[in-house]
Amino acid sequence: MFSKLRRNILLVNASIITILLIASFVAIYIVTRGDVYREIDLDFRRISFTWEDVISKIEEEGSELSIESFNIYLGKTENYDFLESRLANSYNLVIDADRNLIKAIGFYDIDYRIFTDITDNLVWEPDIIQYTSYNEIQWAYRIRESETGYTVRLMNITKRLGVLTSLIFTSLVIFIFTMVFVILISIYITNKSVRHLEEAFRKQKQFIADASHELRT
Repeated sequence: MFSKLRRNILLVNASIITILLIASFVAIYIVTRGDVYREIDLDFRRISFTWEDVISKIEEEGSELSIESFNIYLGKTENYDFLESRLANSYNLVIDADRNLIKAIGFYDIDYRIFTDITDNLVWEPDIIQYTSYNEIQWAYRIRESETGYTVRLMNITKRLGVLTSLIFTSLVIFIFTMVFVILISIYITNKSVRHLEEAFRKQKQFIADASHELRT
């Protein structure tokens, strides 16, 4: 009887703590995820504005945006450090009307085939920020229609989403250690409480036995 009581108490304690921990971690994850995606949205809009500014300045000089004109502009601008901090993780893709990649422009060179594969996997819904992944790299992107086809802005968001992955891992570790601690404490408290009940029950049985013996006598 008391073994079953111990199991029931432990089960109730573990269930309550598990529900509270899971609810807390889910709430923290939802809030953090919302903050991360709001930051991504804000950074993406900043990057888009910066790209528009760079493109307009290149066109003012009588050139068309290309890898060469972009590099020339970077070589003579006084805002190189600022532009690198803004645009280092982003790319400007020029795509024709048939959705074929024409050129990919950015601070750093990446295998051209990557952008071709990314382009093939895009969801063609213009003017909204969307998300995709390629080779474990996460990207935010937005498609804009142009006179000759499309312009796609890409931003690498792998590090930003890594915060959520770290949060899940940390939460899992905390959950495991907390549950182990709670179970050990529950076992100690349960055994101590049930021991008092066992002693009281034993004394009650002894009293009844003694009373019965006296009455028979």
